[in-house]
Amino acid sequence: MPCLGGRPLVQVPQGAHEVTANVSGYVQFIYAGQLQKAAEAADVNVYVTVSVGSFVIAGEVIAYVSSPLEKAELLSDAIVLGDLRSFDQDPRFGLIVLGEMASKALSPGINDAGTAIDVMTRLTKVLSDYKDEADCGLEAQFNRVYILPIGAPELINSGFAALARDEAQLVEVQIRLKKAMQSLRSHADPRMRDAAFEFAQCALRRALEALPFEGDRDRLLEAVAEDIHQS
Repeated sequence: MPCLGGRPLVQVPQGAHEVTANVSGYVQFIYAGQLQKAAEAADVNVYVTVSVGSFVIAGEVIAYVSSPLEKAELLSDAIVLGDLRSFDQDPRFGLIVLGEMASKALSPGINDAGTAIDVMTRLTKVLSDYKDEADCGLEAQFNRVYILPIGAPELINSGFAALARDEAQLVEVQIRLKKAMQSLRSHADPRMRDAAFEFAQCALRRALEALPFEGDRDRLLEAVAEDIHQS
């Protein structure tokens, strides 16, 4: 559900009042329904300024409210912190784990390029379902709760950054990576298209510096779109 059922947070209004974390840990869950009930009871709006998967320390600001609350713990209790990240509300964590699986498959002790390429295909398929969360405001189930939207660049980096960085010297992997980005450049959402283009540019520069053999560099350049190569 986009923005966990809330509205996309663009900016916290001036004069809003801070809600701080009681403990340190990863943001595991944000219960927007619970926040909505508390907001309705107090006749306020809630602006959550941390994302699921973020690490915060005790005393750090995790949200704002439009008016002071007598029982701010009702809000902080709806933003659950823990020692470990959780997959349930954290798509970036799932993408990171998949990317790390692919990178680990290419380690010298395993050397399984097929698995790495399969994971990249799966990552591309997952991201093909992307919908910009910044456009979900009118459909919000919880209209008093504002949540930070997850952007396309964050999702692409979560899934592919490890492969672009750690396997830059493997031409087969980099060619498949470029094909994945080219597929995402055909996405219906312009933000995903732009993010894929920028990531492909950066990954190409990194790979060209890492590939020692000129023939491999030529193979890679033949595989990438001309506008990425020339930019």
